[in-house]
Amino acid sequence: SVTSNNANSNSNPRITCPAADNCKIVYGDMNGTTPDAVFVDCGDATCSGTAGTCTSGTRVCTDVDADIGDADTNFAGDVFCPSDVSNNTDCKFIFFTTAETTNDAIWFADCSDASCSTRDALTSIVADMNDDVAFAISYMSLWCNASADCQVLFHNAVNGDLVLRDCSNSSCSTANATTIIDADVGANVAAVQSVSVPNAIDCSPGATDCKIVYADSSQNEVNFVDCSAAGCTSSVITKIDDTAGGIMTHDVSLYCVSATDCKGTFVGDTTAGSEDVYMFDCDDAACTAGSAVELSDPPFMSVIDCVGGTSDCKLAYYDIFVSTTDVPVRFADCTNAKCLPDWTDAADPWT
Repeated sequence: SVTSNNANSNSNPRITCPAADNCKIVYGDMNGTTPDAVFVDCGDATCSGTAGTCTSGTRVCTDVDADIGDADTNFAGDVFCPSDVSNNTDCKFIFFTTAETTNDAIWFADCSDASCSTRDALTSIVADMNDDVAFAISYMSLWCNASADCQVLFHNAVNGDLVLRDCSNSSCSTANATTIIDADVGANVAAVQSVSVPNAIDCSPGATDCKIVYADSSQNEVNFVDCSAAGCTSSVITKIDDTAGGIMTHDVSLYCVSATDCKGTFVGDTTAGSEDVYMFDCDDAACTAGSAVELSDPPFMSVIDCVGGTSDCKLAYYDIFVSTTDVPVRFADCTNAKCLPDWTDAADPWT
């Protein structure tokens, strides 16, 4: 294990790997009364080090922010390492902090070394975007086509908006545009209810052709967005599923093999406790046609990667309904483009 200092399951780690032997991990260290936003630099292919000790062996861990909120905070963040400057020393790290309950904010760390122990900037790019709600979490996603061209997708829980910030410099302190993708995805009710809107973005087709998938908590549906301009100032939204289940806690994921071949995962079925994870496969740029396959067992979080090509996607997710103390992680290995008709569970230790 990278660390054992997490008091609950709200750490929500994210990973990006500029190379097979150079991965970066971000997560929330939820131990204690002041949780931390942590950046992990893996020095080899296995991120080797002493089990339970974060900085050890080839692994270097940095507390980018030592106080992101109270003990009941849920961590939300993302990491991306653009390649135009250095995909090892110029990574970007975004995270949400509730430390100041009257000014909940998204912070953007512009790293200047491999472990993000030094930074060109740590900038509050969005303020007052949540309410003081117990266990509040504002999901966010990050994509950078270049160091000075990052896209930050986030849920403004005060206004109930899904928003995209098109950064115009390397620290994201300024923006070319801030676009409301959807103005009615669900808002928090202060001190009463926390609403979450899981989201994901992929701009690999180009800066003017980003793709987005998100769970609309207001309508209990999953939507796909096909952007046709920089900053997604022009777009087409397609409903993928209108029975999105567990929408306030479950995640979504997205991987675009090409501009017309995006795939992802979401949670469907609205009855709490009986949800299933689905993989969707788009047949065109706006995902107006495609298919979805229901995978085995109800999920909680899921991720997808199709680096092997359109017919070789891999999915991973874990199932909290099997056991609350020994939660199994499922691995699906797709054998064709739509992950139909078969998929396989990997052998231990994954199951």
